[in-house]
Amino acid sequence: MTPMSGRHPRSSIRPQQCGLGVRKKAVPPVGVLETGVLLMEVTENHRLYWQKNLRLTAILLLIWFVVTFVMAWYARDLASINFFGWPLSFYMGAQGSLIVYCLIIWYYAKRMNQLDIEHGVAEEEEQ
Repeated sequence: MTPMSGRHPRSSIRPQQCGLGVRKKAVPPVGVLETGVLLMEVTENHRLYWQKNLRLTAILLLIWFVVTFVMAWYARDLASINFFGWPLSFYMGAQGSLIVYCLIIWYYAKRMNQLDIEHGVAEEEEQ
């Protein structure tokens, strides 16, 4: 491009004529971002749904943390407690924590299905 003319030397079209020199931002349709993602208006129902979801997730992560790290930290102290004839720390390390993990997953899936139905965002099951 030559600095004075504002166009490419081999072209007779100026950048302004084909829209190259001026950057105008097109206004997307209502509810659609530039990336094509549909915007949703966040309602009180959505906010309450996510609040319950985050609370449930935080509680279950706290249980996971206690079972995983706190039980291991106090393993020597818990060895004095017998559970089914085994020291509690050994039982939790061998299979107790795995049972708790499965219960956490089961409860999360069950409770989230209930929340989905309660807030009207449940998915229909295929047959």
